[in-house]
Amino acid sequence: MNFVTFKAYDKMKGQSTGEATDFGPSNIEKKPIMSVHTKFFVYRIQNLRYICKFCDLWTWRTSEQKSKGQLSIGRSVLTRLPARQNGGVAFSNPDSLHPWASLGVPTPRQTQLTATARTRLAHLVELNDVSSPSDAARWAGQLAREPHILDDLRRVRPWLSPVPPGTRREALTAVLAEIVDREWTGFLVLLGEYGPWVYAPSVADLQELSRHYAALVLASLPASEQTVLDAAQQLQQPSATHISLLARLEATDYRQPQPRVVSAPERLAELERAFWHAAEAQARRRVQEWEREKR
Repeated sequence: MNFVTFKAYDKMKGQSTGEATDFGPSNIEKKPIMSVHTKFFVYRIQNLRYICKFCDLWTWRTSEQKSKGQLSIGRSVLTRLPARQNGGVAFSNPDSLHPWASLGVPTPRQTQLTATARTRLAHLVELNDVSSPSDAARWAGQLAREPHILDDLRRVRPWLSPVPPGTRREALTAVLAEIVDREWTGFLVLLGEYGPWVYAPSVADLQELSRHYAALVLASLPASEQTVLDAAQQLQQPSATHISLLARLEATDYRQPQPRVVSAPERLAELERAFWHAAEAQARRRVQEWEREKR
């Protein structure tokens, strides 16, 4: 189900029941004349509304904004910023270029964040509702160019089939189709503009992952470059293409110029591992639940 206005769903629900439109859970249970399909759509919109309140997310990225590299967040639009316009990039330590490049960040701190973008680093940026198998191909077509989505979804699902040969769009379509087949409906979400992609089965699961990622960002903000670098190196896996969350953030100037808190690299690495462990635990639980529901 793509994003349809809440007003349209209100109208659909009112016509189905002949009563006032209210998406409260108690009303859904008390209206036996509502069709099964309508109940399902009402439940999905109820979840979406709850997420909107939780994340202050009232608009989503449109096709036109996607082509321009823009993200609709809350009531403002953030643009994926290009390199600094002064012809050069300021680095605190030129010798640090090589170690960051080995972690997948050839030009650290290249992107300057606006004040608004800085406040949204740990907040939900994009939410896509996946309510049927047909959604897999649609979202894959729109999100195939996202650099980390394929690796993020597969990292926490080691049981998925190998990626078939073909284009990136075809690979993402296959991965999303298998996830929907094993876990059924959910929310395909980008946590933070430079954060991870997740597929969460419910609002509660999405909140849990959001808390884990926010804890990582907040802990790394006052840390020194060397501390973050040491933590990212601890997270690096031999022969792995996955770029750690700490390394992705280092592509921006998100850290404070003067570190105020001495953080241990082990603590930052532990926070990132906790996020991935939580995402994998949710996926495993949902696979088991859906297997039981299909019987």
